[in-house]
Amino acid sequence: MKKTFLVDAIRNIQKRIVSWLSIVAIVLIGTSVILGLHFTATSLSSVGARYISEHNYKDLNIACSMGVTEKEVEEIRSIEGVADAEGVVAFTGQLGFSGKNIGAMILSVTERISVPYAVEGQLPAENGQCAINRELADKLEVSIGDTVTVVVSAARIDNVLTENKYTVTGIAGHPDYMGAGRMDYCLLPISSFDTSGSAFDYTAVYAKAETPKGAIFSDKRYNDAVKAVYDNIQARIDGMTIEKKNTLANDLDGEYKKAEDKANAELSKAKKQIDDAQKEFDEKIGEASQKLEDGKKEYEEGEAKAKQELSAAAKKIKDGEEEYNTKIADGQRQLEEAEKKMEDELSYNKWKLFDGFLQLDEAEKKLKEKEEEYNAGRDKLIRGKEELDKGWEEYNSGISRIDEVLDSETIDILIEGCEGYYEDPEITDEDKEQIRDIIIPELMDSKGKDALARGYAVMNVYDFAMAEVDPKVLEVFDEITGISDFRAGLDKLSEGKKKLDDGQREYENGLEELEEARKLLDQGWYSLEQGRRELADGQAALAKKEPEARKQLADAKADFEVQKADGAKQLEDAKKTYAARKKEAEDQLAAAKEELDEGIRQFNEQKKKGEKELSEAKEKYDKAYNEAMDTLASVKKQIDEAKNTECQWFVQTRDANIYFVEFKSNCGVLKNVGRVFTPIYAGIVIIVCFFTMAIIVEEQSKQIGTCKALGMYKTEIRKKYLLFGVTAAVLGALIGIGGGLALEKIICNSLNTSFVFNIEHVFRIMPIIIMPVGAAIVTAFAVVWSSEKILSCSAVGLVSGNEPAKRGRSKGAKSSKGSVYFRLILNNFLMDLGRETVSVVIILVCVFLIGLGSSIKLGHYNALKNQVEQVNRYDLTVTLSDNVTEEQKAKIEDVIPDYDYMEVCKIGGVIQTGKGQILTELYVVDDTERFREFYFLKNGKGGESEIFDDALMVTFEMMEKNGLKDGQDLTLITDSLDIASLTIRGHYLLHVGKGGVMTAKYYKSAF
Repeated sequence: MKKTFLVDAIRNIQKRIVSWLSIVAIVLIGTSVILGLHFTATSLSSVGARYISEHNYKDLNIACSMGVTEKEVEEIRSIEGVADAEGVVAFTGQLGFSGKNIGAMILSVTERISVPYAVEGQLPAENGQCAINRELADKLEVSIGDTVTVVVSAARIDNVLTENKYTVTGIAGHPDYMGAGRMDYCLLPISSFDTSGSAFDYTAVYAKAETPKGAIFSDKRYNDAVKAVYDNIQARIDGMTIEKKNTLANDLDGEYKKAEDKANAELSKAKKQIDDAQKEFDEKIGEASQKLEDGKKEYEEGEAKAKQELSAAAKKIKDGEEEYNTKIADGQRQLEEAEKKMEDELSYNKWKLFDGFLQLDEAEKKLKEKEEEYNAGRDKLIRGKEELDKGWEEYNSGISRIDEVLDSETIDILIEGCEGYYEDPEITDEDKEQIRDIIIPELMDSKGKDALARGYAVMNVYDFAMAEVDPKVLEVFDEITGISDFRAGLDKLSEGKKKLDDGQREYENGLEELEEARKLLDQGWYSLEQGRRELADGQAALAKKEPEARKQLADAKADFEVQKADGAKQLEDAKKTYAARKKEAEDQLAAAKEELDEGIRQFNEQKKKGEKELSEAKEKYDKAYNEAMDTLASVKKQIDEAKNTECQWFVQTRDANIYFVEFKSNCGVLKNVGRVFTPIYAGIVIIVCFFTMAIIVEEQSKQIGTCKALGMYKTEIRKKYLLFGVTAAVLGALIGIGGGLALEKIICNSLNTSFVFNIEHVFRIMPIIIMPVGAAIVTAFAVVWSSEKILSCSAVGLVSGNEPAKRGRSKGAKSSKGSVYFRLILNNFLMDLGRETVSVVIILVCVFLIGLGSSIKLGHYNALKNQVEQVNRYDLTVTLSDNVTEEQKAKIEDVIPDYDYMEVCKIGGVIQTGKGQILTELYVVDDTERFREFYFLKNGKGGESEIFDDALMVTFEMMEKNGLKDGQDLTLITDSLDIASLTIRGHYLLHVGKGGVMTAKYYKSAF
């Protein structure tokens, strides 16, 4: 029996496989989405809670505008509900490496609360070590083991760091910065901070509250416990403030006295060093100056003696040189006169030869020109002959053509043709007479003539026939090809022959003229050669005479040179002797001078160096003195301001940390979406299963009636349909578990880019058990509900079709309203109402899921788009932090005037209301009209909101979500721990983020 039931149930599934799969699909989709959201929310919450627990993330952050002492940390630790408290030092600063400088938070490493951790390497353990976050390491291109410069800039805490060079020991993470890549920070051991000269030990306190065991950040128990501790700390603050005020003045005076004593001690030490250096410099310069004076005197005496001896020797050499020069001048003059006479004679003869050569060259030049003219004429004549031959060739060709066209045979044909007209009745007797007496005789006479004359004769006959006789006669001449153009060819040949005859005569005359010119050129070349022989003979005679004359002159010069050399040698020997004695004296003087100059140089160098060192030391001292005085003045000013400033304590929960708020917000969004989707999904499953099973049961009503007639119970029949629905639901749920895990993976991968911790799946068995069981229960309920009506009918009624009553269908069938077509559609719709309902629901689910995803995506995209296109009227933001150097600022100021820009002040902080804390960023503007050109402040009515001088304007979202109202007072705590009470007035629309705008006037009055 069981086997038969199971076979029947399987057969039922096979017949209704589409309906069965529709249940599987709808359960699969719903299970995937519900479990995906649930898994992601659970994993994110669990991993985040584990991260918070592992690093003991602070519950409260407590700070004071005057700083925090160790005693105050102990007092906070003793407050009811505070489990632990630990002081921390945090300043804004700057890290430098290889020419790069990046602003960062400088934090002390805590040991118990908000404990940082090493991602690579290790945390700093001693002075001179530091750890930085990954993004800062990438920006500076720093590796573990590199040394970076760390600077904290502020007058009162200028020397808060014990060192400024730190070795990077590791890449670190910090629970306060669980958001990925938004804030750079550097971790130092607490011992690296020296606050002994200040009126505080820490800048803030991290506190842990006593919370119920097992309570996590999202539990109400946790929030209530932290709120109670928050209230207890606020209650204790008044007493702590009074006590701090009583001791603050003395602490600040002591802080200033320590700074003043330290500066005076350093300046006194530097002054003593300068005085000692000045005394030593004066002593050394005095000794060196005396030695130089003695050396100068000794050098001057030796120099005077050497000059006297050398002067006498120089006079003797000068007298001998004058006598030698006189003799040399006389001999030189005589030689020059003889040489001049010889040169004049040679020059005259050479000139005559040269003139002859010039005349020969001129004659040769003219002969060459005539030769060129002869060659040109000959070439021209040759070209003319070639052209003449070509013309005769063309002429002969034309004559040959005439011979071919008008040979005797052709003329005989013409004559015979003309004679044929004698018998032609159309030809008049007069024309026949003209043919017989003129045309035929002329043709016969042309046969004895040359070709050209024969052509002209035939053409004359043709012209006569054309003019005097019947045109029919001209048909005879058509036998001659081209007869109409024949005369032009004849004229051309005739004219060509005349030109050829003229050319032939010119050619023959040219030949005669060339032969005459050739004779004249040959005579000229002979005369030229004769002149060259005569000049060559004269040149040979001159060449023989010139060496003899020059030899006589050379002999005379040689004798003169011997006498000159002897005198010069005697004079040179005397000069050498003088030069040797002079060089010896000069060397002695130079050595003495060099020694003296070296002494002077060394003296001047030492003096200059000493003066420079003293000057630099004095400048350094003066600079240090001025800086010390400026620093003391600044410290004094800040201390005086601190004395007059109200002591303010700031207590902030985790909700003041933007990274924690984002994490908490993501968890809440995922959970809320899951809560909304789950009941919607359950309702859809019930509807689909109900109508699907109702259709199946109704279609099998007769089969059910038969089973009941055979004695089967209602529960036995229902099992088959329960098996149909439950198996589909369980299978869809099981597959949906895998879909949920896949969806979780996708969402977690996208969230991993937002946090420093890696979100992994946290296994929970209960959701995996509950979903298939829940799907089975919901489906079973739908099956029972949908089949109850049919199963309650009688077997006879089901088999006969009378039960259940089909009132809707009968009514529709009987209705006479509307057209037949409309009633047919209505009947079909009422008969298959279940199928239509299932189809509508399935389509609704698909549209809902697609619409949900598209709405989220489009909502995010449109928010960003509207922010950029409607609110932000600028293209670029340049942010100048407190750590920007003057050089960097100057570069920006050099470039930015080329653009339309506006300077605004942007401050971050926390707004405290009676209901909680709000993280925000505020714009402080001087010129509100100018600000509107860069930022559109849109109100709820589409217009532009007004910025008031006596209030803060906030975003519409803050007004709506945080319950703020116009005229409400609130407290603003800036990132620099300044505090002020502000009044809200007006709001504007901001699509992304939370913020506010106030005038510079209101900011100054508030702070």
